[in-house]
Amino acid sequence: MDFTSVIDELWGAFEEFGIEDGYDIVGQATLLLVLRRLDIIQTAAERKALVTAQPPETSMFGTENDAIRWSKLKNVEPAAMFVLFETKVIHFIRGLGGAFADAVFMIPSPSALHRLVDLVDKIPYADPALNGAVYEYLVSRITTKNSSGGFPTPRHLIDLMVEITDPRPTDVFADPAVGSGGFPVRVAQLLRERYPDLLLSDVARQHFHRGMFHGVDSDPAFARMATTNVLLHGVEGADIQRRDSLAPWSDGIGGYSLVLTNPPFSGSIEKSALDRDLYRHVKSTTKAPLFVGRVLSLLQLGGRAAVIVPEGVLFGSTKAQVALRRSLVEDHKLDAVIRVPPAAYQPFSTTQTAILLFTKTSVGGTERVWFYDIRADGRSLDKRRTPVTENDLPDVVRRWKTLGDPASPELTRARTEQSFLVLRDEIAAHNYELSLNRYQEIVEDQTPTRAPAEIVADIDALNEEILAGMVELKELLG
Repeated sequence: MDFTSVIDELWGAFEEFGIEDGYDIVGQATLLLVLRRLDIIQTAAERKALVTAQPPETSMFGTENDAIRWSKLKNVEPAAMFVLFETKVIHFIRGLGGAFADAVFMIPSPSALHRLVDLVDKIPYADPALNGAVYEYLVSRITTKNSSGGFPTPRHLIDLMVEITDPRPTDVFADPAVGSGGFPVRVAQLLRERYPDLLLSDVARQHFHRGMFHGVDSDPAFARMATTNVLLHGVEGADIQRRDSLAPWSDGIGGYSLVLTNPPFSGSIEKSALDRDLYRHVKSTTKAPLFVGRVLSLLQLGGRAAVIVPEGVLFGSTKAQVALRRSLVEDHKLDAVIRVPPAAYQPFSTTQTAILLFTKTSVGGTERVWFYDIRADGRSLDKRRTPVTENDLPDVVRRWKTLGDPASPELTRARTEQSFLVLRDEIAAHNYELSLNRYQEIVEDQTPTRAPAEIVADIDALNEEILAGMVELKELLG
């Protein structure tokens, strides 16, 4: 079902009404989409109550807010609709709490609101796959970083990290830099695909909707995006909060079995604002290593993680960077380092990054680390990022899945290949550097080269031919 034309028209309407920043457009569209989604959930609960002769399982609006249910509000004339939004709808949205506690209504006029509501009502609504795809396309229209330098994680990297970490129905998931919600959304999708009976059990359904998914982001726009994205993908009670992941964190520490995240790379944080326990383990005020430390603190023993980090974390020589890498290798089980091409983040960034895959053990377990060099990701390595046939990502997954096999080809690959294994002792001997360049061997070009004197002689001969040709041409011209 095609929905892109309606979203494109909605985007253009926002710009026409003076709301031009991509994050503001998504933020205002989010308010409308959430209001519609909540009314649909309420209507479904009421229909079920009629069939079962039981009270509705949920009551989103109550009698006092009945007039702002989407099914009624969309039919109100523009002036009255605008008044309801300013006096009741925005307060209802804020009353949802969490990421919506400080939501702002920016639509400038009754006529603008009426047109935008009409466009949102035309967006097709069906199953979680379609509803989620609609929102993902809306978010994909953003082409700039936000005010704090953040941007949505590319979908193909999310897919890769989720596939490799293999989510399970019993997992408790967290993303301490949840952004637009790409990681929890993909985890939910994969679980539905692999476990079609997942939601038939009351216990499993309750865990899926209200116990499995947790996310945090300090940016209010991202926190609201993540909440809406997960909701539209069919997870009704995910715990998405707006707060600083590096500040004191009391609930959930050591309680998660799976953490996937693409945290902010740049900048630092005031020591006074840091979680003291976190700083005790990662003595740095730079965000990149701190977020890796935060992931370790969130994981339960045996918990798995995939974290995108800037290249500097892999080879930096500060005490904090070396100590962090040493801890991953010696105190836990560092499984893999996967280098990502800088163009993967276009048009937002060209930062050289890698994906760290590790398991929290607190007793070590690293025997060797698997390295993979992604050279193509299915898109051109320029700002246009047009689809191309070259794509290493399926190969990453295939090779990764062989690592547990005693006969895995990875065990004997040479350092000149695209993937290879490095023993823990060698990594330790190199100050725990994890940059692929440290261990990769480059095959030298064996093509025979000509002697410099021979090349110069050929150039002299060519020059003589050119001069002779010029003399002949002048003679012909008289």
